[in-house]
Amino acid sequence: MTENLDDIFNNIYASEQESQEQQEYLANLKNQIKLCEKKLQDIDEKCSQLKEGTAKKMQRLCRREVLLKSLQLRHQLLQDRIRELKLEKHRLTKDLEELKLEFTNMRNEFCVNAWKFDEEYGFSSKGFSNVKGEDEKDNQITESKNDSEMEVQQHKDSEDIEGIQALLFDVDFNCSQIN
Repeated sequence: MTENLDDIFNNIYASEQESQEQQEYLANLKNQIKLCEKKLQDIDEKCSQLKEGTAKKMQRLCRREVLLKSLQLRHQLLQDRIRELKLEKHRLTKDLEELKLEFTNMRNEFCVNAWKFDEEYGFSSKGFSNVKGEDEKDNQITESKNDSEMEVQQHKDSEDIEGIQALLFDVDFNCSQIN
């Protein structure tokens, strides 16, 4: 019977050891499961952070695209305005030249008519000589007026160019703020 008791005792001892090994194995598995769950949770958090970051970057990209489109449109409008202003300047310069030519023709016609009048009525002894002297003065005055008109036109042109440059600077400054 002692042998039987020894066998039973050995069986109980073996089953306790096996039970203890299984408990250690289960505890080990539980720890590994917890570690895997923690890793999954960390990966999920990282994934959600990446999604948020991607969404923010997409929003920023969309805003930049809209701003870029508006700046391109503004640049195109400014280019069109520059072309219009150049055409207007060319037209006005042409009109000014025509007016100068017309003024010169009218003055010459007046001088010819005055000379004919003087010839007809004989005022050439004292009156017409003064008119000729005044004609030279008129030429000098006209030349100085033309010079001052050119200066005024150049000043207006430089103001237009400065305005356009300021607008282009705004465009460049806005572009630099995007980046």
